[in-house]
Amino acid sequence: MTDSRVLPMFDAVHGPIELSDPRLFQSEDVLPILLESPQLQRLRRLQQLPFGSYAFTSANHTRFAHAIGTAHSALKIMQQLHRNGFFDDEATRLLRGSLPALSDEHGRDQDFVRALSEHMVIAGLVQDIGELPFKAATDLFFYADPAVVARVSEDLEIRAHDLGHKDIFTLHGIIDLFDRKPLLRDRFDIGLLAHMITGVRIGTIEQSPPLAALRHILDGVVDADRLDYVHRDAHHTIGVGHLTSVSQVVGSLITYDEQGPVFDSKGPVSNFLMLRAILRSQVYSAPENRFRFTLLAVVLSEFLRRHPEWMERVFDAPLGSLTADGFNRMDDESFLHALKELRGRRESERLSYGARRAMDLMDAPGMDYQYYWEERPSTQTGTSVARLRTDFYVDTYWDYENHALYDPGSVRVRAEAYALKGGTIPLERVGGHVSQFLEELWDSPIQSNILLFVPRNRKEWITQQRSDGKAREALYRAAVARDAEIRLSVVDDTRNEPGFTGPAIFISFCWEDIDTMRAVLRLLYDRKRRYFAFVKDFHGLAGGPNENGATYAGQSDAAILLFSRSYLQRTRLPNGAITAELIALGRRLHSRHIVPLTLDPLKEFTEGVENGPWTLLGFREPPYLGAPIRGATPEVIAGAVDAALKVIDRNAVTHEDR
Repeated sequence: MTDSRVLPMFDAVHGPIELSDPRLFQSEDVLPILLESPQLQRLRRLQQLPFGSYAFTSANHTRFAHAIGTAHSALKIMQQLHRNGFFDDEATRLLRGSLPALSDEHGRDQDFVRALSEHMVIAGLVQDIGELPFKAATDLFFYADPAVVARVSEDLEIRAHDLGHKDIFTLHGIIDLFDRKPLLRDRFDIGLLAHMITGVRIGTIEQSPPLAALRHILDGVVDADRLDYVHRDAHHTIGVGHLTSVSQVVGSLITYDEQGPVFDSKGPVSNFLMLRAILRSQVYSAPENRFRFTLLAVVLSEFLRRHPEWMERVFDAPLGSLTADGFNRMDDESFLHALKELRGRRESERLSYGARRAMDLMDAPGMDYQYYWEERPSTQTGTSVARLRTDFYVDTYWDYENHALYDPGSVRVRAEAYALKGGTIPLERVGGHVSQFLEELWDSPIQSNILLFVPRNRKEWITQQRSDGKAREALYRAAVARDAEIRLSVVDDTRNEPGFTGPAIFISFCWEDIDTMRAVLRLLYDRKRRYFAFVKDFHGLAGGPNENGATYAGQSDAAILLFSRSYLQRTRLPNGAITAELIALGRRLHSRHIVPLTLDPLKEFTEGVENGPWTLLGFREPPYLGAPIRGATPEVIAGAVDAALKVIDRNAVTHEDR
């Protein structure tokens, strides 16, 4: 690929693709620069559906094809809006006011509209360059190195830490590409591209109704990204036939406004949304796929929790902190090659049996496991927890991970099409037999369901467990605990690590706060402090006489409590492990050795902090909780942790002091 003569390209989903339009896209000369860039070429080495071919033999399509398809879909949408009069005088005036820098560069309205459209198409092309390989598993374990975050923050003058790591790596890739190719920086407003991709307000950009409408083209319920990947994934897996196509959906589009898209009829968009839901249930959640993602998560979790030095050596990502160079080198092939190479060395025998077994199974041609869907028990009458072997694997879908595929009112249809007076009407009100279906579309399977993978030779045991009510409850609780342990994805016990100092600090938390927990433990690890947390099979359940949170709390020299709304609620549960932990801490430590940190603003606690479990810990009154650290800047979180360490060190206690 050396020049624009490669166009048109031919695509399995869209047919001929030619990113060219005299009114809306005249930047064909930059396409070879973009398509040949390392950032875009890396997408050739990332499958759109990693592990998908284990269930669907044709699912080997790449994110590179998807990037081109997204740009194509974005241009098709812009062409449809242009035909339908979206860029009238009033909308153009408002857009010029929202985008003064772009407006100053293009005096004529038609040139301004063309330049804006070109930014939309290019944003669609590059919006996925920040994806990790095997995203469904690796998202838990890798994050952008502070140097990457700092460069994005400084170059774009934004608070980049508020963004997810995909957006951070995407923006970093754009910045790096524009620095290397001056033509791109001269031609395009990098701040506008960043805004259209992430929604973050940058520079002189001001919000307006038409600009908000255009953002739905790149980030909405019916956007260019979804239009391409839904049809592309379906084409390579379950087939689409004549159910829906990008042309049909875009052809029925009237406009976008601040709420989202408006269509002239319900058929094409309803079929599109239903196809997306079918993909979620039959393809993205296919047990054959989820099994291998789960295996990968088990391996990476053990790396981070037990062998953090391997993360740096194997992936150039100490504690999961991924540098720009490490990210650029990371693709599907290099990732799996690194794991295979490690498995071939004797030191891999230091891994647990479950992790070693997971590495061996990951690319095995078959699946010598049986899977079972376990639902949350409607009532829980006991507290016992089943013992799961380490080669039992768990995949979960929790309430906070669910996102509606369709929000009521987010897609509307022209009212006149249904003999109603002017205006629009929500799709779900005219969807007929699909109306209820639309309102129940979710981005993942049923909330709080668990997918349990069990070796086939243990079929008799699992059948017996699932046939008894109390045993099945115990099985569910064990699966919840196993999942929490894997999700922690940081070193959870440094008491006996060489070079780690200070009193043994017990970290009391509830697993709903696992993301903030990870951030705190990473900081403690960086500071080489002795700490430990209980995240084994009975975490959060107070089960088992030998290993539970209370037993661990009773081994502490000091404690940090990650206090949150969820934590407060769990202290009220009579069978919650947090209550047992607090009782053990109160017996073990003086209150001056216990430091609570609040994750949430105090005003957000539904029940007053004054009613917290402070008397159990020996506090005569509610202690000072500091500034909330959930979602705070790294500096704020580090400041809170360092302040807690100062208190602990000042009041240091050892076994000899008691």
